Amino acid sequence: MPNFCQDITQSTHLRAQLKQLVQEWNALESSRGVTDSFLTRLAQLSHYSMLSQDSVPLSAPACGLLLADIDGNGQAELVAACQDGQVHTLSWGEDAGSLTHHLPPLSLPTDLRPLIGLHTQSLSFENTQTVQLFTRAQQRDIRYEIYCTPDGHLGQQQRSYPTGNTLTLALGQSFGPPTPGGLRDARLLIDQTGQGRLEIVSLLEQKASLPFHSHPLGLVHTANRLWLADSCEIIRAWQWDGGQLQNLAGWPAAGLSTDGAVTALSLWRTADASWLLLAATNERWLMVYAETGVELIRMRCPHVITAIVAQETEGALFLGFDNATLTRVQVMGAP
Repeated sequence: MPNFCQDITQSTHLRAQLKQLVQEWNALESSRGVTDSFLTRLAQLSHYSMLSQDSVPLSAPACGLLLADIDGNGQAELVAACQDGQVHTLSWGEDAGSLTHHLPPLSLPTDLRPLIGLHTQSLSFENTQTVQLFTRAQQRDIRYEIYCTPDGHLGQQQRSYPTGNTLTLALGQSFGPPTPGGLRDARLLIDQTGQGRLEIVSLLEQKASLPFHSHPLGLVHTANRLWLADSCEIIRAWQWDGGQLQNLAGWPAAGLSTDGAVTALSLWRTADASWLLLAATNERWLMVYAETGVELIRMRCPHVITAIVAQETEGALFLGFDNATLTRVQVMGAP
C-alpha cells in the first residue's frame, strides 16, 4: 500500500492539527494560493504531501494538459491548451520557482470550448512530438496539429470536417505504452436521434461499443483499462479482455459516485505498473482512486481544478485551476 494511504489521524493531537489545516486551506484567499508554511506543516503530518509548488499565470483556464517533447530538445515540456484558444508550453528545473513559459504562446483561430480530445504523436523522422487538439466550431469538427517551427515558435495546421449525422462528444486520452491487441482509440458518439454510445477500437482493429445515456465529462484509458466520468456524477470503469469490454474487476458495476461534477480526469502510473485515477470536481475536491475503486486520498483545493497531468518520473502533478493559473506540485511519498 502506498505511503499516502497511511492514517494520519490516529491520535487526538493529529486530528486537531489536521482540522486546523483543513480550515486554513478552505479559508485561503484566491490571490494567495497554497502557502509554503501550509505545505510544510502538512508535510509533517503525512507521508504523502505537497512540499513545494510553482505557479504561473495562463491566458485562460486550462482545459487540457499533456507532456510532450515538442521542440526535440530531449526533455518533455508541458503543453497547456486553454479555453480561449491559446496554447502554452512550459518548462521547469529542479529549483522551486523554476516553472516558466518555454515558447511563445500560440493563438488558435477558435477557442477550445469544447475541447473534445488531446493527444501526442511522435514523428518517426525526428526526435520531436506534435500535439493533436480536437474541437468543434460552426457545425464542423476541427483538428489542430501543433508543432515547433525551426525558429522556435509554435505552429499549427488545421483540418476541419462536416459533423454529419454523428457527433463526437469526447476522444479518450491515452496513457501508458501500447500492447499487442490493446486499446488504440476510445470515443463517445451521439447520433441525430440523441442515442449515445461508447466506441472503442483496438490495435488489431477489433471494435466494441456500449450504449451511453448521459453527457461525458472525462474519458481516459490505457491499453486495457478505461474510465468514464459523466454528468450523473458517476465514474464507470471497464477492462478490455479478449476483444470484449467488461466491468473492471473490483470497481462498482453501477459506477462510483463523486462529490460534484468531474472537471478533470487523469491517470498516474505507479512503481508497480498499476494505475491510480485522479479526479477533480466542481466542488473543489481532488480525489485519488485505486483500480479497485477504493478512495485513497481526498483533499479540498482552494480553486476548481480544470486540468491534471502527472509527471510520474519526478513525482509531481501539474494542476490547471479555474482562476487561470497553472501549478506544479512536488509530491512526497509518491506511489
